[in-house]
Amino acid sequence: MRDPRARLDAIFRGATLKWQSDKGAIRAPWRALPEGMGKPDTVSRTHRRWAHAKLWLRLLAAAFGPNADPALHDLRHWICCAYRRAIGVMGLKAVTFARKLGAHSALTAPPHWLPDERLHAPWQRLMQGVARALAAGLPWRPPPGLAGEADLPLLWDRVTGRRPLPRWAEPA
Repeated sequence: MRDPRARLDAIFRGATLKWQSDKGAIRAPWRALPEGMGKPDTVSRTHRRWAHAKLWLRLLAAAFGPNADPALHDLRHWICCAYRRAIGVMGLKAVTFARKLGAHSALTAPPHWLPDERLHAPWQRLMQGVARALAAGLPWRPPPGLAGEADLPLLWDRVTGRRPLPRWAEPA
């Protein structure tokens, strides 16, 4: 890479590009980058590589940390936009990490719409119990707090997040 700064500028520009739709502004694809910013596939590949290398996690932590450098503090918006674009690559741990930092603008949707990693173990135990009861031919009774099978989709939404998330839900 000849000019990492220019590549970073291109990533920040691509992460903040929006297209107008009938439901408002939505995230534009990488191919919408202006020609002077470089090849869109090269910019997106660099963004993904940096996501795999955990660069966006480190930048978010540095920008939202208690002793954040004023220069990084000024770049929070850009870092959050690039982080949001990288969540698909980084996975559920990136959502949990942004929540712990209190960086809700780095999330791809309102926090209550996103998966909650803390609920995975209880959900798995519940579903294993349901499967054992059904396999043994026993009637299944919901645990306390659930009204029955009708509440399972609600619990599923809390554990896995809503799918698919509407594109308009992403912050600007």
